[in-house]
Amino acid sequence: ADFMQAHPGLTMRMSSSAEPADLLKDVALDVDIAYGAPPSRNGVAVEPLGDESIVPLVAPRLLGDAPARAPRDVLRHTLIESKLNPVHWSDWCRLNGVRLPDRARPSFDRGSLAVAAAVDGLGVALESTRFAQAELARGDLVVVEGDAFRHVVRPMHFLCYRRADANEDRIVALRQWLGAQLAASDAPARPKRKAA
Repeated sequence: ADFMQAHPGLTMRMSSSAEPADLLKDVALDVDIAYGAPPSRNGVAVEPLGDESIVPLVAPRLLGDAPARAPRDVLRHTLIESKLNPVHWSDWCRLNGVRLPDRARPSFDRGSLAVAAAVDGLGVALESTRFAQAELARGDLVVVEGDAFRHVVRPMHFLCYRRADANEDRIVALRQWLGAQLAASDAPARPKRKAA
């Protein structure tokens, strides 16, 4: 809404897909905000939108009276996978010095579904705090953390646009607005604990 108010002459048409858009083929699209892994295509600029903390997220009621004090405590819960997230539970377990349990894990093709499943109490999702910012702010989810926990920190969202359009007013306006938004909300991208 802030962007549209600041730029009333620009029409926003938004679309969602599990796969990055092909900006070279679909000229009706100006930009793509890719999640997970940035597309690599000649003629397409890819700008990371800052580092994010990828952490275990859980509904508070699921923890109950038994908070997770160490990484192994997280593993007593169902672990929720997101197929598009390049950071997997095996990565988190390796970083935290624990062994990934050999049991079924529900898997979703979108991070938003993994986050929604965690909100519903299905288990613990491994996701970016920026991606789950609204759920964290409402208290629907909490970060499972403590002094013993290490978080994965890396870029997870990428602004993509055709290099030939880099100086177009609409592209410049969106890039500047996103930069200002990221600077104003610096907290979600910063880890609170040890990072790797």
